[in-house]
Amino acid sequence: MKTRVLYLGDEKSIWRAPFNDGIGLVLASRERLQIAGELLTVDTRALSDAERKPIYFKGATSTAKTKHRVRVVYGSNNGEPGIRTGREVPMLLNFADDGTVEDIYPHLDGVKYVTIADALGLSGKL
Repeated sequence: MKTRVLYLGDEKSIWRAPFNDGIGLVLASRERLQIAGELLTVDTRALSDAERKPIYFKGATSTAKTKHRVRVVYGSNNGEPGIRTGREVPMLLNFADDGTVEDIYPHLDGVKYVTIADALGLSGKL
């Protein structure tokens, strides 16, 4: 089974944006997913911008293989790499058994945002 880690801060800080669609359902399902062993959650509220940056870079490296675009989602196109990670934009990372990141959510795939709800199979329940 893949390890999925959700990096999440203060729920009130989450932006209303297309890349965060379905986040309410993710938050409502989080406890059930954690109990089932399908999700781990890391609370990013106490982390500084400098501490959250490596989390972003860990996820962003997976895009070299997947070709998914994440810069616009996490603020890197504004000159501050990963500034929104785990704050305005929760981040879900899927880890392989060897600890490498297989994918990052949300991301832009072509012209469509693939959200955390999509990754967890919750988007059809909106």
